[in-house]
Amino acid sequence: MKVGDLIKVKKCSDIPNCECFFCYHKSSCIGLVTTMAQDNLPFRWVVEFDCGEWELSDIEGEVISESR
Repeated sequence: MKVGDLIKVKKCSDIPNCECFFCYHKSSCIGLVTTMAQDNLPFRWVVEFDCGEWELSDIEGEVISESR
């Protein structure tokens, strides 16, 4: 994962009445990696989704379109 990549996170479809960030905002779960997280920990990224920004690690998101 790197800045400019389009990523997707898994939906919580098997959890009834889920209140996570994505389900609460009825997000598409697709976002754009905008920067490395402020804490500068390796593999932590800030991603802009249709419902706002969220921090993710490399293993929490799947790259669906790489930035060139």
